[in-house]
Amino acid sequence: MFAVFRSWIPSMLAVVCVGLAGCADRAWHATQVEDTAAAYARFLRENPNSAHRASAQEHLEFQKVRRDLSLEGYDAFRSHYPDSELSAELFSLLEPQYFERTRAAGTPEAYEDFLADFPEGSLSARARGNRAYLESSGFGARAVDLATFAEQYPESDFASEALRSADLVELTRGVRFKEVRLAVELDPGVGEPEKLRARFTQFARIAYARAGLELRMDGPQHPTVASQKSHPATLVIRHKEYETLTRIEGGDVARPGMSALTTVLLQAEGFKDPIFEREFRLRVDRSQHVDGSSVLSSTAAGRYWDEFFVPIVRSPTSPRVRALHQVESGSVVDVDATFDRAVILFEDGRVQLLELSNPDRPVWLGDYRRTRDLKQWSGVKILGEKIVIFGEEGIELVSARGAASGSKDLGRDRIGGVRALAQIGSDWVLGGPAGLRVLDPETGELEDLLDRPIFGLGVRGDTLVFTDGEGLFVSTIPLLREERVSAHFRLGRELGLTRIRTFDGGALAVGAGGVVVIRIPHQGKPEVVAKFLSEEVGVVHDGLVADGRIFLIGKRGLQFVEGGNNRVIDSADVEEMSRVAVMGRHLIASGNHHIQVVDLSDWTPPLAHSPASAW
Repeated sequence: MFAVFRSWIPSMLAVVCVGLAGCADRAWHATQVEDTAAAYARFLRENPNSAHRASAQEHLEFQKVRRDLSLEGYDAFRSHYPDSELSAELFSLLEPQYFERTRAAGTPEAYEDFLADFPEGSLSARARGNRAYLESSGFGARAVDLATFAEQYPESDFASEALRSADLVELTRGVRFKEVRLAVELDPGVGEPEKLRARFTQFARIAYARAGLELRMDGPQHPTVASQKSHPATLVIRHKEYETLTRIEGGDVARPGMSALTTVLLQAEGFKDPIFEREFRLRVDRSQHVDGSSVLSSTAAGRYWDEFFVPIVRSPTSPRVRALHQVESGSVVDVDATFDRAVILFEDGRVQLLELSNPDRPVWLGDYRRTRDLKQWSGVKILGEKIVIFGEEGIELVSARGAASGSKDLGRDRIGGVRALAQIGSDWVLGGPAGLRVLDPETGELEDLLDRPIFGLGVRGDTLVFTDGEGLFVSTIPLLREERVSAHFRLGRELGLTRIRTFDGGALAVGAGGVVVIRIPHQGKPEVVAKFLSEEVGVVHDGLVADGRIFLIGKRGLQFVEGGNNRVIDSADVEEMSRVAVMGRHLIASGNHHIQVVDLSDWTPPLAHSPASAW
């Protein structure tokens, strides 16, 4: 009997083992159905000797990588499980993240690599469109090609703005305001109405005569011009005055007084919103106002008339202006741009990189925040793959992804303060309180060229254009080593020049008192060819040349300047901005707390002279 009992033992053990294996299989099946990291971890804990242990561990690692998806995690998973079938699923989940990484690189080669990895992915059509656009360099801003591109690649990030530019060209081509009607509207009760009406009228007539535009008081005209469409335009100056009560302003008590509000609008037939609109205000104490007179005749009205202007607009520019974007708290001090992206610099040294394939929806690519808030940074440049910030604290390098880079000591103790920076070959030319110097960014070696404080600096080929605040200098590095310059223009302190912008034919110098244009021929002496005082163009903060066209930006918005006749011929109503940069066929401007983009497509001079040919 004992022998019989012993014979049952193997059979019973086999049954138990089969039962345990079946339990493990059922647990494994339930774990696969739940398919979570917690489920796989629980299975491994409760079934340490299961035949499914390796597969459970693989699935657990997969879930961990999936939860915190990254290219680095994917590479680590493939390294541990080179033959895993889960790699393909993980790779497909990575497509959106890989695409954003490609978009941040922003090159045709990056999109080519993406399409090699995701040839039939959900984002492949979008990537093909982006690649096509970048390979063509934006089709040279040609309207027909932009429209064709938008039709062929509607998924592309560039498609909507390409179509918008093409539509803009079609809308504005040949549309010119040949003459403008003036309407001065004064509220009842405004003192000295005839005197005020005459002054507004004279102000507008002088401005329009200077611009070469006809201003009429007798209603819109409809001239017949074979090659151009002419839309009647009306300049409206609407003015009212009213009493103001005692109020608190900035902690101070403002006594009762009189206020004036003038609204200036330029309207055109066929356009719902004004082409240009500004408001001008003045408040004076009661003691400064004489009953029966206009507020604008008071002794305090000087500041009002210093700022008052009427816009010179010769074409429908409002469709060119894209949405205004507020930036995070902090003061923006500079902006630079490349084909489809821009970098903005805050005064504390923070740098933000954004992509603007669609200017209405900026994509923030990187954010570099300095550890110390020194508030001593004033300029930013994109030089190759590096972003260079400079100011009183010296120079700092930032990568295109928003991370600090470079190990060279380029701080204030080493190179001093930097007000302006330009590149010639592999060297950087620095302007600042210590003078004009050449820096080798690789070695940090400095060479002194000129011992004179420099406020602005620009480079055209191997030619340097710089200012000490009083004059403009043109020279080269070899000449400066011999203590010589090609030209020196003594312009005086009144212009207060601080910013230099070079272009193919010369340079633009901007200051608080006005703007100077100099021509730098390939042979012969440089010469001053134009000067615009603040009385003519308002306070200008910055300017640039895009495709031979000169644009100024400041209190009067964005102004388009004609060469030859040296006058403003067109304007776009943008917020007061302090810095501008060219971004492909667009201009990007920055103010204290905002940025704005303007489409320059087909914005050509309507008159005979262009800046490129005249200067």
